[in-house]
Amino acid sequence: MRVGTILTTANEDESMDQMTAVETITISERINELAELRHTKKVMEADLSTLNKEIESVEKNLMSDMDDEGIGQTKNTTGSVTINERVVPHVKDWDVFWGYILKEQNLSYLHKRASGAICAEIWSMGKTIPGVEPYTKRILTYRET
Repeated sequence: MRVGTILTTANEDESMDQMTAVETITISERINELAELRHTKKVMEADLSTLNKEIESVEKNLMSDMDDEGIGQTKNTTGSVTINERVVPHVKDWDVFWGYILKEQNLSYLHKRASGAICAEIWSMGKTIPGVEPYTKRILTYRET
């Protein structure tokens, strides 16, 4: 539902035939627009999730076929593929890992990001954290009704 129409011109000296209509949008209409966009996003994300699973399956089968044939790279008329390997960390025991980090006094094993939950807890007790300041991030929460 539109609230109304506002007629506007660039300045007061313009004639009425140079005026343009600008429709105002209600908050309710903006909520409806947000709902539509979020629904579309949810459908697209579900489609993307399905597509990613299919891609992962094809990649796994392709690598298996290439391993069976003893090849690390190949191509056809649509593209080329190469199997690459890299070693990545997989923490099996966080308590042991933390002990090692503290013993070595080397925090570079971790990503540089503060935990929002623990910082909020410390701040709620009225304490400060050196080098860190609270930042209020504004977000809009939407729930379907």
